[in-house]
Amino acid sequence: MNPITLDIIGYIAGFLTTVCMLPQLIKIIISKSAKDVSLLTFFVLICGQILLIIYGTYINDMRIIIPNGFSCFLSFFLFFVTIHYNHTDNIKSIL
Repeated sequence: MNPITLDIIGYIAGFLTTVCMLPQLIKIIISKSAKDVSLLTFFVLICGQILLIIYGTYINDMRIIIPNGFSCFLSFFLFFVTIHYNHTDNIKSIL
């Protein structure tokens, strides 16, 4: 396969795996609730993304580094938003 085609496939795959978290983030922010969101899922995802960034850096492949950098940022954001709204949900249930 042509190297340019491989680059395009790599960047499209990276884009899709990055934006797949946006619907969850939007739902949490709009509903102001994250009671059914698993923190463990995002923790494992963040660990995998960090390892992929390290791997991409080692082999010097921007198709791995760039999308996983953005995905990791979004995952961290989702993780902390989930903690925030889970904490808020727990306070509301006590009151």
